[in-house]
Amino acid sequence: TFFAYVSLGKKVFPVLCAALLVTMQVKSPREAYCAIHKNFSTLLTLIGTMIFVAVLEENHVVPVLRNLITSGPSWMQSRHIFFLRVSFVTVVIAALITNDCYCVLMVPLVVQGLKKLRFKDPANIKVTLMAVTTSSNIGASLLPTGSPQTLIIFVTNQLTFADFLHYMSGPVSAAFVLNY
Repeated sequence: TFFAYVSLGKKVFPVLCAALLVTMQVKSPREAYCAIHKNFSTLLTLIGTMIFVAVLEENHVVPVLRNLITSGPSWMQSRHIFFLRVSFVTVVIAALITNDCYCVLMVPLVVQGLKKLRFKDPANIKVTLMAVTTSSNIGASLLPTGSPQTLIIFVTNQLTFADFLHYMSGPVSAAFVLNY
């Protein structure tokens, strides 16, 4: 969708500006690289996650995610179970792709899910969307791919993926429980 490309543009913009400066001979290639080299691996990872979200949308993964949060037996259709499912799916997926990508992808699905399950009360919608927002930030802390900040911490501290997950699993689990 359009939003995937807008989000992608935010991450690509510094690299394109550097290329434009070189093309216009305002900066040398070395000067342009120096301007972005500190965060180059972060930028590449973010670009990759944005492309990943676009591929998910193109390959019709969105309906699968919608079914994940809305389908199931009648006992799973209660407001509390729906809220828990949305929160859990949000934490897990926001850890894999950046939390802002997740919110762009999932907020419309959550609103559709609320309508499908006939939770049309504005208070339900607001509370559930707040859960998406807070859960996506909590989930983004679990893995280095969850947000630019976690990626920078991961890269600058030269952690392994397993170490990062080990250090963050406890705080993220506690935050999830408190958030619910």
